[in-house]
Amino acid sequence: MDLKLLSDVDDNFLEQASLNGVDNYFQILRRRLNMIERPLKAAINSNQKQIIENDLSSESKYEKWNIYGSYNPKYISMMIEIMRVYNNYVLTDEKSIKNKKSCSAKPKTPAQKIGLMDNTFDIYNILEFSVANIVTDFHEQFSQKSA
Repeated sequence: MDLKLLSDVDDNFLEQASLNGVDNYFQILRRRLNMIERPLKAAINSNQKQIIENDLSSESKYEKWNIYGSYNPKYISMMIEIMRVYNNYVLTDEKSIKNKKSCSAKPKTPAQKIGLMDNTFDIYNILEFSVANIVTDFHEQFSQKSA
C-alpha cells in the first residue's frame, strides 16, 4: 500500500478502524456453533485414569479428545457459511434497539444496513430458496406484463 496516496479523510478512517465487529462475529460463531467452541476435555473414567497414569509419554490419547470438536474441517466450513448467511440476512439488531430504548427505529439485518436488501428474511426463506423458483416467478411476471 502506497502511503503517499492517503488523504486526510483516509487518515480519519484509519483512526476509527477497529476489530470490535470481527471479535463480536467470532464470539457469535463460537457461542452458536458447538464445533468451534473452545475445547472442553472429555471426562475420564477410573480405568482410563490408570492407563494415563501408567503412560510415560507426555500426551495420552484420552486427553486429546474434545467433546464438541469436529475432526473434519469440511463440516466446520459448511456450518460457518450457513451461519454467515443466517447472520447477514435473518438476524436483526432488535435486541440492541430495545437496549437503547429507541422505539422509532425498525430492526434491520446487516444486509439491510448496507443496502443489499430491502426486507428481512425468515429462516424458511433461506432454506427453501431455489433459483428455479425465482426464474419461474420472474418469467410469470414478465409474461403477464407483456400480455
